[in-house]
Amino acid sequence: MITHYDIKMEMQKLKEVLSVEGVNIPSLLQVIKPGTYVFLWVLLWPTFLRLVSVKSDVRDVGFDICASGMMGFLLFVAITNGMMLYLAIPDSFRKDSKIINFMYSKSKTYILLFLIVFFYGFVYAFYLICFCTNDYIHIIFLGVYHRYKSL
Repeated sequence: MITHYDIKMEMQKLKEVLSVEGVNIPSLLQVIKPGTYVFLWVLLWPTFLRLVSVKSDVRDVGFDICASGMMGFLLFVAITNGMMLYLAIPDSFRKDSKIINFMYSKSKTYILLFLIVFFYGFVYAFYLICFCTNDYIHIIFLGVYHRYKSL
């Protein structure tokens, strides 16, 4: 558990480390790479879903792409800003800091939870598309199931 005292002590250590070592200046590619991945994901996933869908109007597709592009750009800016601040802290302090390790583990947990929920949502949607929209397969599956259930 992190207390107010821990935060105060780590801020003092950070001031000392920054006065001695200075601020790191990370490379541009290192800073923008995670934000670019998220931007492309947020932009391309709805685009892919709209292109695959059977009933899609051109205006709806354009609106979806523009809305997801704006949201992706906002996420890109936020992630790039966070990476810039994180990578500006010297490595020696990042490895020993309780607060940074706590935030790192929390963000890793949130990302893993998002990926698990997304994967199960994708599997569920795939199940619905494959088995519930095609009435013939659904009727055959239920007919076979009920036939062998009564035996």
